[in-house]
Amino acid sequence: MSSPSSDELRHRYSSYSDEALLAAYGLGASSYSSAAWQIIADEVAARRLNVASAPATPQPVTPPPIEGPLTTDGAVAFALQALTQGAPATGIREQLLAHGLPSTDVALLLEQTVLSWRNQADTAALKTLFAGGLWCGAGLAVTLLTYVFAGETGGYYIVAYGAVFFGGIRLITAFRRLDAVKKQCDLS
Repeated sequence: MSSPSSDELRHRYSSYSDEALLAAYGLGASSYSSAAWQIIADEVAARRLNVASAPATPQPVTPPPIEGPLTTDGAVAFALQALTQGAPATGIREQLLAHGLPSTDVALLLEQTVLSWRNQADTAALKTLFAGGLWCGAGLAVTLLTYVFAGETGGYYIVAYGAVFFGGIRLITAFRRLDAVKKQCDLS
């Protein structure tokens, strides 16, 4: 499956409700490609939304209704769009079954689609986790090393609380995102 074009992304994110757009914004830039993030940020700015109210994890949403006949590619695209908007996999399954697709097809399609989407979401969250760990570890290392050297020479030392705090926030955000993705992708 190829990456969506800028026009497709712009159309997708402009169709989001304010709540869904803020939920997407709350995931942070590391959860999206640079083009998608720029479009999300532009849409938030154009609507003059209060980003302070953006949730740190996506709020569950109901998948949008399916209109017209549904092909396999259309079902995959629908599932990916709904997952990106924060819809739970069980809600997507119900929508596809209600549209008349055979349950075996829905189960196979969702299993593969959810697994692929979850791998991408987990990879983004793990990158955030790694970056947070580096920031936090570097801040602690600078603090500890300068403290040790200051103790030996009687000089000053640096408390790199900014790096530790920033890294800690990134770590918490990543763990919350991993948990949210796990819950969202639960098909049981």
